[in-house]
Amino acid sequence: MANSKGVLNHMFQLISRIFISENQNYSSPKVKQEYAKLCGLIEIGINIGLFLIKYTIGTISGLVSIQADGLNNLSDVVVAIISLLGFLIAGIGAGDNHPFGHGRFEWIMGIFSSTIVIYLGCSLIKESIQAIKNPLPMKFDGLMCAMLVLSIGAKFYMYLYNKKIGTKIDSISLNATAADSLGDMISTTVILLSVLVQKFSGIQIDGWAGLLVAAVIIVSGIKSMAKGIERILGESMDEDTIKKIESLLGEYPMIDGVSNLFVHDYGMGHMAVSMHIEGDSEKKKEQLTMIAEELSFRLYQIFGCEATIQVDILNMDATTTCKMEGIVNDTLEKIQVTAYPKEIRVLPMDTHTIVNLTIACDHMEQKREEAIKKELEHVFHKISPDYQVKICFVLEIINKTLRGNKNPVL
Repeated sequence: MANSKGVLNHMFQLISRIFISENQNYSSPKVKQEYAKLCGLIEIGINIGLFLIKYTIGTISGLVSIQADGLNNLSDVVVAIISLLGFLIAGIGAGDNHPFGHGRFEWIMGIFSSTIVIYLGCSLIKESIQAIKNPLPMKFDGLMCAMLVLSIGAKFYMYLYNKKIGTKIDSISLNATAADSLGDMISTTVILLSVLVQKFSGIQIDGWAGLLVAAVIIVSGIKSMAKGIERILGESMDEDTIKKIESLLGEYPMIDGVSNLFVHDYGMGHMAVSMHIEGDSEKKKEQLTMIAEELSFRLYQIFGCEATIQVDILNMDATTTCKMEGIVNDTLEKIQVTAYPKEIRVLPMDTHTIVNLTIACDHMEQKREEAIKKELEHVFHKISPDYQVKICFVLEIINKTLRGNKNPVL
């Protein structure tokens, strides 16, 4: 097993070196697109060959499950073409109408191709049920089994290749293709077993095997669609990106705190980073401004991204913070809300004071967020008209007995 893995890794590296320049620079949008094109073309070629073999064998033998598996390979060709088209459009880059590029088009096409896969799976259910009701006699030979074994090997190779590259370049489409290849491998194995069972026992389970293949196809399509929708809706930062940014920020001890850190993913390696870096005195402002410029450039070097970094000089006086925390807790208790102040940031300005509040609330309080916001604004404005209050909410499971725990994040 270890030797076969080594051979496959060598093949991956050889193919990459032949067709892709800078093949180790996985964070580059250009390299991501080149890998996507290569994987797409290999996927199309292999699946066309498998479709022709399986559909011919299925027609000759009269086995609907093999025909269904062949049609599944044909659907993989269509999906691969759609995904390839998505990658090509995703690599167009920025324009007047789309200043952040077209990278997210890959995700959209991924959802579209998943829809096709699900539709095909549903149509195969109908054919399999028909085969269960009216089973046809099977014509068996060794060549059929050899071709099915070849198909299993080809799909296993495609699973490993797409999984390896999809992980390296963080591609939804390639990871979905890898999962689909694994599903194909399993379904073809089931079909091979059903053929052998029918040959040596006479029990006809072809239609049932077809149903299983259809189920695998549908589940694979649903998972791929869910992943694409999740990506479009917006995912939290991956651990690797967080660690790299944290490590970079740790090199600047003058930064007293970081808030509002966001990574905006636009697909195909295109991203933007925004954050606030904080200091506790005006004396630090000029130095922090220079650090912000340096951070912006270093983030560009690491991720190839645009970075927007704002410098905030906070009032970190414990007395002021505790006073405001008490005001927030008293207000929340007064209006009987299951919530607590998660973060309090006070920014003294020349003519006013900005108070940024992050309120953690129970999911049952979501409908009351606007009312909570108005009440807190009213309380702070009543204390001083110079307070400008900005409030955001985050959902947490809150133990009501611990709601009054005063532990704001500064």
